[in-house]
Amino acid sequence: MDLFIIVFLPLAGALIVGLLGKRLGLLLSHIISCSFIAIPFLLSCYLFYSNFLSNNEISLYLFDWIQSGSLSSSWTLYFDTLTSVMLVVVTSVSALVHIYSIGYMKKDPHQYRFFAYLSFFTFAMLILVTSNNFLQLFFGWEGVGLASYLLIGFWYEKPSANSAAMKAFVVNRVGDFGLMLGIATLYFATGSVNFEEIFSLSNDLDNTIINLSCLLLFIGAMGKSAQLFLHTWLPDAMEGPTPVSALIHAATMVTAGIFLIARCSPLFEQSEIISSLIIFIGSSTAFFAASVGLVQNDIKRVIAYSTCSQLGYMFVALGVGAYQVAIFHLFTHAFFKSLLFLGSGSVIHALSDEQDIRKMGGLAKLIPFTWLSMIIGTLALTGAPFLSGYYSKDGIIEAAYSSHSSGHLYAFYLLVFSVFLTSFYSWRLILLTFHGTTKTPNEILTKVHESPLTMTAPLFLLSLGSIFSGFFFADFFMSVDFQPLWTSSLYLGSNSEIIDSIHRSPSWVKALPLVMMLAGLLMAMFMYVFFKSLPKSLSKRFSFFYNFLLNKWYFDEIYDLLFVKSSRKIGNFLSLVFDKGIIDGIGPDGISLRVQQLAKYASKLQTGFIYHYALAMLVGLTAFIFLFVIFG
Repeated sequence: MDLFIIVFLPLAGALIVGLLGKRLGLLLSHIISCSFIAIPFLLSCYLFYSNFLSNNEISLYLFDWIQSGSLSSSWTLYFDTLTSVMLVVVTSVSALVHIYSIGYMKKDPHQYRFFAYLSFFTFAMLILVTSNNFLQLFFGWEGVGLASYLLIGFWYEKPSANSAAMKAFVVNRVGDFGLMLGIATLYFATGSVNFEEIFSLSNDLDNTIINLSCLLLFIGAMGKSAQLFLHTWLPDAMEGPTPVSALIHAATMVTAGIFLIARCSPLFEQSEIISSLIIFIGSSTAFFAASVGLVQNDIKRVIAYSTCSQLGYMFVALGVGAYQVAIFHLFTHAFFKSLLFLGSGSVIHALSDEQDIRKMGGLAKLIPFTWLSMIIGTLALTGAPFLSGYYSKDGIIEAAYSSHSSGHLYAFYLLVFSVFLTSFYSWRLILLTFHGTTKTPNEILTKVHESPLTMTAPLFLLSLGSIFSGFFFADFFMSVDFQPLWTSSLYLGSNSEIIDSIHRSPSWVKALPLVMMLAGLLMAMFMYVFFKSLPKSLSKRFSFFYNFLLNKWYFDEIYDLLFVKSSRKIGNFLSLVFDKGIIDGIGPDGISLRVQQLAKYASKLQTGFIYHYALAMLVGLTAFIFLFVIFG
C-alpha cells in the first residue's frame, strides 16, 4: 500500500491543482502540491530503510493492461534495492523543488499550471522506476518526455522556450524510437515484455539478438540521458524556469537512461561489444561537455554541461559493470547538482533575472547564504575530500582504471582530465559570480537581496545531502559486504570482483583525481584572480579553439545542415511538385476544378431552343447508327 501511495499521490496532486487550483486558492494549492510529494518522500525513506535492513522485494499487482495474442502486460509496481534508491532520489529532489518553486515562481500568474506539471513529471518518473515490464516503463518514459516538453516550454510566450521544448521533444523521439525497437526485438525473441521472463531467457538468446537489443536500448538511454550525439537538447532546456532545470538535470529525466541500463544489466553483461560502446560514448561525453563548459557564460548553461559530463561518468561505470557505483554517483549527483541549479536560481532571482556571469561579481557579501550553498555544491561536484562527489566520482575513475585490462584505459585518462576541466569551469563560475569587482549595474545592485525562506530552506537541506550523502552511504553502494542487497530477480548488480578491484586500486590512482581537482582550482584562480586579462588574450590568440568550444563543437550547426535544412528542402520540393503540381493538378482539388470547367462548357449547350436540341438528337442518332454499322 505504501508503494501505491508513493506512486499515485503525485498524480492526485497534479489533477487537483491543475483542475481545481483556482477554486482552492494559491495557498491551499501550494500545500496540496508540496505535501503530496513530501508524503511519498517520507514513505520512500521508510522503504529504503526497510530494504537496507532486509533485502525486500515487493510486487504490487494493480490490473491487467494488455491481453492480445501472446502479448500480455499488467500494471504491477515493483520494488527492490535499485527502486528504493531511485524513489528516494526522485521524491526528495522533487519535494525540495516544489517548496523552492513557491518563492521562485511567486510573481508568475500561471503557478497552478506549473505545479501541476511538476507533480505530473514526478508521477511519470515514479511509474518508470517502479515498472516490472518494458511497456509500463515505456509509459513512464514517454510521460517524462511529455512533462519535460510542457515544462521547458512553460513560458510559451518566448520563441526561444518554444524552440527549446520542440528540440527536446524531437531529439528524444530519436532515442525513444531506438527504445521501441529494442523492446520489440526482445518481445519477438522471447515472447514477453516482462523483465523477469526476459532476463531468465537471456542466456538462451543468440548473441546477435543480445547485441542488437542492447544497442537499441542504449540508443534510448542516450536520448534521455543526453549522451554525445543526442545531447543537444539538454543545454537548451535551460529556457524553462530554474526549478525545472534542477528537476530535469538532477533527479528525473536525465537519470532515466542510467536506470534503464542498470535495470537491464542481465542483458548488457552478456554484450561485451555494447558495453565497450557505452564506455566510449560515456567517457567521450564527459570530456566533450567539460570542454564546452570552459567557455560558457550563462550560469545555468555551465551547470547544464556539468550535468552532461557527470552523466558520462555514470555511463562509464555502467559499461565496466560497476552498476552500484553508477547508481551511487546518480544518488550523490542528485543532491549537489540540484543545489547548484537552485543556487543559480537564487542568484538569478537576486539579480532581476540576469544570467550572464560576465555581468556579475562581488555577490558573496550581498547574498552570503547563496554563496555558501554554491561553494558546497562546487566542492561536492569537483570531488573535494569527504564531500559526496569525492566518494562516488572517484569510485567511477577507479572502476575505469580497474577495467584497463579490457582495453578501456582511454576512459580512465579522459575522466581524469575531465576532473581538471570540471574543477576549472566550476571555480571560474564561482569567481566570476561571487568575487572580484562587480559588473552589475547600480540600479540592479541596490535591489540585490537574499532569497526568501522557501528558497533558502531547500538550499540548506541539499547542502547537507551534498556534504554527508557520500560519507554515510559509501559502504552501502561500494562495499562487497552489501553485495547481496543489490541482487534481485530483476537486477544482478555489479559483480564483487569489480567492487573489490576498486578498493585495491594503486594509491596514485586514488590520489590523481584530487591532484587534478586542485590543479583546476589553481588554474581558475591564476586566470580570474591574479591575471584577469589572460582569458581575453588567450581567447583572441587561440580564437579557433575558443570559437570551437563556444559553439559547442558545432554540433547544432552540423545537425541544422544535415537534418533541418535538408528536411526543409525536401518538404518544399514535395509541396511544390507533388502537392501543388500533382495533388492539386490531378488530385481532389484538380478533379473538382476540371469538373467545374466541364460544367461550364456543358452549360453552354443548354440554350433553351428546340432546334438546338433536335440537332443534338440528330447528331447523336447518326453517331449511334455509324457505330452500329461499323462494329455491328
